[in-house]
Amino acid sequence: MEHNLDAFVRAVREDPAVAGFVLDFDGTLSGIAPTPAEASALPGASGVLATLAGRYPLVAILSGRRAEDVSGLIPAKGVRYLGLYGAEELQPGRPSRRRVGVGRAVLAPSRPSVGLVDEAKAFLQREALTGAEVEDKGHSVALHYRNATSPGAGDAIAAWAVDRAAATGLQLRPGKMVIELTPPGPTKADALERLIAGEGIRRLVVAGDDVADVGALRRAGELLGADALRIGVRSPEAPAELEQVADVMVPGPEGVLELLSRFA
Repeated sequence: MEHNLDAFVRAVREDPAVAGFVLDFDGTLSGIAPTPAEASALPGASGVLATLAGRYPLVAILSGRRAEDVSGLIPAKGVRYLGLYGAEELQPGRPSRRRVGVGRAVLAPSRPSVGLVDEAKAFLQREALTGAEVEDKGHSVALHYRNATSPGAGDAIAAWAVDRAAATGLQLRPGKMVIELTPPGPTKADALERLIAGEGIRRLVVAGDDVADVGALRRAGELLGADALRIGVRSPEAPAELEQVADVMVPGPEGVLELLSRFA
């Protein structure tokens, strides 16, 4: 979808009451790190987001991480933190309560399957997939193979995950060098649609870099057409579909922050 970027920025700044921002974290506001625990927000990102949140009704980070984890990594006043692909939300000014939807609070989700983390670790050890690791999110289990020494680690992990998903009824969520098993739940696209409707957003900036973000960018275009600016973050691991649905491709998280700064 063609965009006159200067005109879009001007329109958003002139009518801030109906504009919003929905942003991924890993790979979008943070560089991709060797492990999830090593990720950190770009310098200055918190300040830019806080400025945006003071001007616009919706500034949200929508991540596959836990909402509380993301808020700790990139704290910014007024920002809404949605974790687990939109299954939970940490409201501004509410440091411990997660909410989904208006007026509907939910407790932290339980583990998807008793023993699944141990099963995953045993599988990696059995197959000698050195460098691959298991991340226990409580709500879900993610198998990362970015640092795996075996070139076939990704295929082996994918096959194992497909089998376990079929046996447990869990949902597969592939990403950059990771496969996650989660309970069936909302997608980022679903969460984005809920945010737009809840705040009456008529112009939206949405940014992401991974498989889960493709659907969100696509949904934004379906809902708002040219009034959505969809930013894709280019990287060697980015899915091919990302460039097909993005209006603008930037070379890295620094490009995202530069664009966001134009709206501040």
